[in-house]
This record gives sequence, structure tokens and C-alpha cells, in this order.
Amino acid sequence: MHEQLRTGCDMMDFFFLVDEYTDVEPAHVVREMADIIMDAFNNPDKPRPHGEVLLGEVSRQIWDRGRKTATPSAARHLIESLTAYLDSCVEQAADRDNDRNRTVDEYLENRRENIASRSAFVPMELGMDFPDEVFYHPVIVELSTHISDLIILDNVRKLLSIFLRLGHTVLIALH
Repeated sequence: MHEQLRTGCDMMDFFFLVDEYTDVEPAHVVREMADIIMDAFNNPDKPRPHGEVLLGEVSRQIWDRGRKTATPSAARHLIESLTAYLDSCVEQAADRDNDRNRTVDEYLENRRENIASRSAFVPMELGMDFPDEVFYHPVIVELSTHISDLIILDNVRKLLSIFLRLGHTVLIALH
């Protein structure tokens, strides 16, 4: 259990690190980073190339430790959710590149993946072997979506509070 908690903490730090790297880069660079991360997660025994962005080695080390306590289904679910999260980071970068403003529904659809909540759920599953019929049961998927929406709304609430305190009411009206 201790190692699974360690993996969960490592993953939370990892998501903040990914955000720091990807929030300032164009889509093609974010795609390169996403591919490096997925290569490291899929090949944790493979040494990372010299000069590669730090995310590759961080990813490799996290999953090299984490996979030792993961069931096969938990490992598969992590890779699936991590792929969706990174793809949403690329979409977000493309939106920035193109000055695209999404509709509320489009924003929520992308943001549900972009906050990495599905990937954040996986450490709770590491020692369990849920069959896909359970993990992808419509009720579980719907609950996961609602949890993501609550996280999004809480983040928006906190940002609005900060904007109001700072007197940035124009930003609130524009967003």
C-alpha cells in the first residue's frame, strides 16, 4: 500500500510538472513532449536519450516504481487515461496557437481530460484488478465525469474569487 501511495503522490507532482512544461509551448512541441512521456511509460526499462526533455526521465522513474505494484488492468487503465490527458494538453496548446475559444460544452469535454482526474483515480486502483466490465460500467463512467465536473467547477470558483479580490472583473466578464 505504501508504494501505491507513493505512486499516487508522484503522479500528482508529475501532472503539475507536465502543466509547467506544456502551458507555455506550441502544440507541436507539446505533442513531442507527450510522445516522449508515453514512450517512457510504455518502456520504463529503456534508458532515456541524453538531452531529452526532463519529462522523459521523470516519467520513466515514476512508472518504473509504480508498475511493480500495479495489476495488469490498473497499468492498462493508467496508460489509457494518461494518453487521453496528454492528447487534451496538445488540444489545449493548439487552441492557444489558434486563438480558439471553445463553447462551454467543448471546454468541459476537453477540460475533463485536461485536469487529469481520470489518471489521478488510477493510483487508487493499482492493487486491484477490476475487469473492464466494472471499470467502464456506465454508472462508474458517469460518476467519474461528475467528479471531474466538480473539480472543474471548484477550480473556477477559486479563480473567480482571486479575480474578484484583485479587481479583475473585466476578465470575469470576458471568460
